[in-house]
Amino acid sequence: MFVDDEDVATQAWATLQVVDDRVLEAALAQRLPDAVLTTLAHALLGRAQWLERLVLRQDLPDSAFFHLAETCPERVLDVLRHAF
Repeated sequence: MFVDDEDVATQAWATLQVVDDRVLEAALAQRLPDAVLTTLAHALLGRAQWLERLVLRQDLPDSAFFHLAETCPERVLDVLRHAF
């Protein structure tokens, strides 16, 4: 996060990890900046259904893709194996 105030950054990170599915659905339907996609790749590690959506995006930055390939659950790796 690019926030100077550590408390704000901590709260923002915690909020991002539990953001409502409807918000994620709307956000992931849009073109998003690389920094947002990369942040989501890190924040959503415990939410496989959204990681599946991320790894299938053509605009996912390489760094986020490689992070997911190294850290995601087996279910998401299966999506990767069949997609490419």
